[in-house]
Amino acid sequence: MIRIRLAKIACVVALFYAMNVSVAAQTFTTISNLHEADYYLQGLIQANDGVLLGVDQGHPESIIEMGLKGGEAEVYNFCLQNTCADGNFPVGIFQAADGTIYGTTELGGVNGKGVLYEYTLDGKLMVLYSFCSQSNCTDGWNPFSGPSPTVQGGVIGTTFGGGLNDNKGILYEWTPAGQFTVLYSFCAQAHCVDGEGPVSSPFQTADGTIYGTTNAGGAHGSGTVYSFTPAGGLVTIYNFPKGESSAEPTLIQGADGNFYGTTRFQGKQGAGSVFRLTPQGKFTTLYSFCPNTGCADGGGPTRLLQGGDGNFYGITIGGGDNDAGTIFRITPSGILTTLYSFCAQTPCLDGENPLSLMQDTNGTLYGTTEGGGAHGHGTAFSLSTGVGPFVQSNPPWAQVGAVIGILGTHLTGTTSITFNGTAATFKLVSDSYIEAEVPTGATSGIIQVATPGGTLNSNFSFQLLP
Repeated sequence: MIRIRLAKIACVVALFYAMNVSVAAQTFTTISNLHEADYYLQGLIQANDGVLLGVDQGHPESIIEMGLKGGEAEVYNFCLQNTCADGNFPVGIFQAADGTIYGTTELGGVNGKGVLYEYTLDGKLMVLYSFCSQSNCTDGWNPFSGPSPTVQGGVIGTTFGGGLNDNKGILYEWTPAGQFTVLYSFCAQAHCVDGEGPVSSPFQTADGTIYGTTNAGGAHGSGTVYSFTPAGGLVTIYNFPKGESSAEPTLIQGADGNFYGTTRFQGKQGAGSVFRLTPQGKFTTLYSFCPNTGCADGGGPTRLLQGGDGNFYGITIGGGDNDAGTIFRITPSGILTTLYSFCAQTPCLDGENPLSLMQDTNGTLYGTTEGGGAHGHGTAFSLSTGVGPFVQSNPPWAQVGAVIGILGTHLTGTTSITFNGTAATFKLVSDSYIEAEVPTGATSGIIQVATPGGTLNSNFSFQLLP
């Protein structure tokens, strides 16, 4: 089959960020030159033990572990047998509080249409579900993005094809009890006005609502932003304009409760955009790329995250000073700054065409490129922008009495943890991870961790579940 190469989203949900700002010089560093075996390394996340985890589509495809200063190790290799029953072409992962990694592959599985899997700390991978296990693939095929966690402790995701309506894709859930459910089959309405072809990861907020985007369909055929609840079904929040392909719109929720995202080819110049969308459906284009000849500001944005300083950060696959992609920062009001243009070193030793971007709890941005580097197979890089360290809860929501993880940097010697001012009991697991019990009397708000180096705030507001 023809493999469609679309950029995937590393699932990054940003809710109610607190600001942790420090002044430091901006520094770009190539931390690793990738080999053919590490090719197309993407979906980076910060693991509970402080290292970076990602998935690659090299030979063989793997789950990769990487240090903050470089050095990769394959922790699991997919498709070592001809059947590829464990999956092929991994596309995205997240790690639960207990250390279990959940992910999807685009292909492979017993039906060759992709799998949902878990990988445990003892080194075992288990296929939770092989897509296209139902007649006519009504349970979906080919997930083009990784899964996301649910409030109930399960997993949600989308597939590009399959479903009940002429292979237009599905929204699915995997429950903690091990049940796979198709929540929605896209193109259920005439002319696919409810959207079709979801390729990006959906996410769930603390109230249980799922949000996501479709790549096509909608009122104008150019994709949609949707919400979904079991009680209310699917609701289209926004239809992208006619004639301007949304081309994999990404979506996160910002500190102010609004949604922010990128489109690959929309905007005034057709080179992509950054947008804001209110929950009520008011759409604002914050920035359109390539306003001038040469596209020095970049073109084709594919990632967006909200940093610990309240600004948004992302990458473009093209444009920049050397037409090899950029890293950018944009304020909530739409002021864009190009932080780095790739291929600044001859011959592109710093990499070209960035694939992924994430922010570590030390405040530094990390990412990967598809090409360039010493071996021509891409690079892993870091970029210090002056954002200070913070902590991050895993998961970002829980009930009183639940034990959650708190991810950070240099946590050894922590003396206290508070949930919006209420003290909690905790156990130091490692220098980068703490287990804490949500205390009686806690309310939604910022988590604070008192360390020998100073008090660290959570990068978003923890949400107390009823």
